[in-house]
Amino acid sequence: MKQVVEYQGVPVGVLVPRDGCLAFMAVKYDVMELDGRSFSSAAEAREAVRAHVTQRVDSLRLPWGTDRRRNIVERQNVH
Repeated sequence: MKQVVEYQGVPVGVLVPRDGCLAFMAVKYDVMELDGRSFSSAAEAREAVRAHVTQRVDSLRLPWGTDRRRNIVERQNVH
């Protein structure tokens, strides 16, 4: 059975049973680096997504204090 993985209420991937594990299929660019990775549980996959997205956001901080995360969040909220 397939399971949807969400991050902050947004679907970011799907878990598909494969070889006794759950294979992650990314549907959002922000988690594309996790695509194809195998997890032992949905909880493990959710934690990997959370850690990955947090790391991506933290890497957007500029050394002189400007924070580009605000622009990204603003763009994501435009529908």
